[in-house]
Amino acid sequence: MSALWKPANPAIVRSDIEALAHIRRSSSARRLILPGIGAPPAALNEPPSVQYIGNVVNAAPANPQSFNAVALGTPTGPRLVVLHVSASLATSITGVTFNSVAMQNVVSISGQAANGLFSIVDNSSTSANIVVSTGATAESIGIAVWAIFNLTNNASFGTASVDIGGGGGAAAVNVNTPDNGVMIAGASCRVASARTFTWTGGTERYDFTVRTNNSYMTGADQFLTAAQSPRAVSAQISLAALYTTAVSASWR
Repeated sequence: MSALWKPANPAIVRSDIEALAHIRRSSSARRLILPGIGAPPAALNEPPSVQYIGNVVNAAPANPQSFNAVALGTPTGPRLVVLHVSASLATSITGVTFNSVAMQNVVSISGQAANGLFSIVDNSSTSANIVVSTGATAESIGIAVWAIFNLTNNASFGTASVDIGGGGGAAAVNVNTPDNGVMIAGASCRVASARTFTWTGGTERYDFTVRTNNSYMTGADQFLTAAQSPRAVSAQISLAALYTTAVSASWR
């Protein structure tokens, strides 16, 4: 019968066993995080959130059009800044810069009520200089600012756009949306008198004049508890307009 194995140095093994037992008994050791297996930051366990910051208008025709020191709110963590840009009579929005850095064109649509959503990652600024370039000189440009926090992917999940031309009706931008995500939508119109918008599928955050008796814009957002393909999203204008466009996008 072969002899049982004995450690070369029993004292070392015995001290290791005693140390492990001490770790199990220690309340502080139960919170020990092994190297490389640490718990993820708290933000990674939280769903994304969307915050509407505010809006600003520049009604003096120019191309490009500059907006200085646009408020961005308080940076409280990883953040995607999203701008809704509306340019009356511009035909198209060809580019938007954020402190001289080009923003991502998430979704946009050309026409007499050119309209788009543009994004950039920024985790520290409280304000920024925004410059909007257009295909033709716009009569006026309005921008609205959002911040999205705790995204797992800064690229959009889904996008949609529509141009309903003249007349009344709803500008529908039904968009695919993820569970535990967020959605932002914006609409613009050219109309000769004051009007209002009514949103379906999102919570309205603003409805303001870009140029009196000429251009108006509105926007909505929504936290999403379930995936939808697509989510019904639309902006209903209160009276007939010369031109109406809308855009939407979702993130997770």
